[in-house]
Amino acid sequence: MGASKAKKEGNINNNTIITDSASSYSFAYAGDSVEISLSGLDDMTRIHAGMILCHPYPSLRCPTTRKLQAKILTMEQLVVPLIKGTQCSFLMNSVDVPAYITKLVSIVSKGDDSGHQQQQQTAVSKSNQNDDVPSSQSQKATPRKNKPRILTGGMNAIIQLKTEERICCEPFRDCRALGRFVLRRGGETVAMGVIEQIGFG
Repeated sequence: MGASKAKKEGNINNNTIITDSASSYSFAYAGDSVEISLSGLDDMTRIHAGMILCHPYPSLRCPTTRKLQAKILTMEQLVVPLIKGTQCSFLMNSVDVPAYITKLVSIVSKGDDSGHQQQQQTAVSKSNQNDDVPSSQSQKATPRKNKPRILTGGMNAIIQLKTEERICCEPFRDCRALGRFVLRRGGETVAMGVIEQIGFG
């Protein structure tokens, strides 16, 4: 961890770990509570919420991308359907960037249609209780309709997104914290989802 680096859009800076006892160390173990002091910065305004500390070796750095494919659950109270080109805000942890839907890949469901609505209600209920991923999204889903024209309320779907700027993210299967997000429009949450693939095309 002492060899970590701050990264966003390719900006990398050295840093030092400082413990709560004011003693400096070059490493820390998982679960340790430490303070991290960044050094060698020419402009502190370049550091802000949403940046990720990661390993200096390229193969271990957190990937950055503007393109991602995700599985989402639209909110039951969705009034205006989601279509290709819909603009929204992409929220993940402290990151809040403009994004738009580039493709509606498919509508997905698990089991028959009779149980589909119940799954949506359960997923929405759980999302209000904690910050975990909806159960309907964490389970394997099968395609129900490819290339839909619109997405209405209470639908599970696979979509492709493009953000206005590069963000640090990973598929949910690789990192839960960097693999789940929320889409908002007009101050209201319209969908929540998990990332399946990044940097395609």
